[in-house]
Amino acid sequence: MIPRHCREVSLKKVTFSLTKRNIMETALGKLAYINTNYMVLNNGPEWAVVKVRKAGEQGLFQKIKSLEIISMPRDTAYLEKSDVDVQNVGVMVRLAEEAAKDALVVKGKFEHISFVHQERTVPLVVWDVVPPNPPKIVELAEAALATGRIRKPIRIVPKVMDLNELARTRDTKYVMFPCYASALAGLESVDNAFYLDQIPGLKVPVNEITLIGCELSVRIFTFLYGQKPAYMELCPKKMLAGTSGPCLCRCCVVDDGHAIEGNAAYVPWGASVGEVEEAIIDLFGLELDQTLLDNDGLGADEFGVRTGAYSPTK
Repeated sequence: MIPRHCREVSLKKVTFSLTKRNIMETALGKLAYINTNYMVLNNGPEWAVVKVRKAGEQGLFQKIKSLEIISMPRDTAYLEKSDVDVQNVGVMVRLAEEAAKDALVVKGKFEHISFVHQERTVPLVVWDVVPPNPPKIVELAEAALATGRIRKPIRIVPKVMDLNELARTRDTKYVMFPCYASALAGLESVDNAFYLDQIPGLKVPVNEITLIGCELSVRIFTFLYGQKPAYMELCPKKMLAGTSGPCLCRCCVVDDGHAIEGNAAYVPWGASVGEVEEAIIDLFGLELDQTLLDNDGLGADEFGVRTGAYSPTK
């Protein structure tokens, strides 16, 4: 459970011990703001979360008809983290997993408060290469999730291949990469490297070169030089073979948008954040949360009195 918007959550400072009996006796029949669906109750170090059901009357304030206890103090942790958007489901659930409690109440950006209860993240394996560092597709996936518009609690699991390390395992003196931009981004082996996109006139025998790339790179090399080189696989589809669960990576045969094959989403090598976001949505069969694009500005503490002892309106 996680509220769709922090405006549904009311923070109440109380002076009574947070027991089920005290909560029920004090709150039932009192008035709650029309948008309040949950209350976070606090007394010193103790925190509790309850769900509010109102009588459905007219007006800005309605009587509390019933309460559902979501979590009591022994099962509830509290965290203040000013850089956290409490409406970002993935971030909230990751924090809750780290807290190792059934429920976590978070006070985040703009003093907004929300909570997460018994949610678990879903891993998304993101495969990429470095350099450049940090890996581009991992950064883009994190940026796509950071918008908060994807409400599935997704946890990025980077699976990164270092081209420098791979090049050092070759059996030949020279190595060839598909793209010269790799050298500019930090490859250490440039003295002994060629780049396929530069169409170099080879002054060394082909049998002294190891090509690091995909099948398309092999086809281009063979067309240019009439021979197949020693070859190290860099095709993402083959790298992801046998990986269980959802996967995301770049692929040079995807020109724009994205492609879905089985449990994997493929985006262009020069993908944008938008293309990555769309790929994740399609991969998990999701829809964007439009409610986050229509924020009416109500805060997280719109129940009765904002601070102080529990004293509901008459």
